[in-house]
Amino acid sequence: MVKAVLPTALGSGGSRPPQVLADDGRRYWLKPVSNPQNPRVPINEQVVGRCGALIAAPTCLVALVGIPTELATYVLPDGRQLGADLAHGSCDVSSAQSDGMLIDRPRDDNGWRHLMAHILYDWCHGSDQQFLYDNADDRRVFSHDHGHYFPHGPGWTESSLSSGIDIPCLISGVHDRFEDALVDRASDALASVSRDQLVAVLGLIPASLPVTDHELVSLGYFLEHRLLRIRAEIRRYSSH
Repeated sequence: MVKAVLPTALGSGGSRPPQVLADDGRRYWLKPVSNPQNPRVPINEQVVGRCGALIAAPTCLVALVGIPTELATYVLPDGRQLGADLAHGSCDVSSAQSDGMLIDRPRDDNGWRHLMAHILYDWCHGSDQQFLYDNADDRRVFSHDHGHYFPHGPGWTESSLSSGIDIPCLISGVHDRFEDALVDRASDALASVSRDQLVAVLGLIPASLPVTDHELVSLGYFLEHRLLRIRAEIRRYSSH
C-alpha cells in the first residue's frame, strides 16, 4: 500500500510514473491505470516482470501496490490524479543510470544478465528496450519499462498474440554470442518454467485491471509456446 507520494520528478518514460514509498519500506515507480500511455500498461509490466523472475532474468522487483482512497485525488506534477485501486510498482534501483543499450558486460555478473535480457526480450516480444545500470553496485544491469512488450504492445489482442508466437524479436544494435556454459544454464532456466507457474503469474492480475480471463488464457498460451520455441533455438545465442 502507498504510504506517501515522494517529491521526485516523474519518471522520464511515456507513462510518467511517480515515485512512492510503500508500506513494505520500499520505493516504487508506480504505473496506475491512469498512466498517460495505455490503461493496460500495468498488465504488461506485471507479467513481464514476474516472468523475468521465473528465469532469473535481470528484471526489477515488481509488486501490485494499492493506492488508498485518501490518495486517490492526489494531483501529480502533470495534472493527473493518482486514482484509487491497485497499480504496478517497479522497485527503485539506487544510483540508477538509464541506457537503451546493453553495455558494461565485464562488470558484476552482467554476462549472465545480458544473455537473460536477450531471452526475456525475445520471449515476451519486447519493444522500446530500456536498461538501468546501478552505479552503486558495479554497474549491475536491469531490464525495465516493459509496458510495450508483447505483439502490439499494451494494445495486444488474442489475434496479435497468436500470430506473433513464431516471430523472433531481437534486441536492436546488439548481435552478441555467449559462452556455452551460460547458454546451457539459460536452457536449464527455461526448462524449469512450468505451466502452473505461468498460470500463477497470470492469476495475480487483479480483476480491476482492463483484461478478461479469456485474454489472459491467450497470453498464457503465447508465453508457454513461445518459450518452447526459444528453448529449441537456444544454441543461436552460443559463441560456437
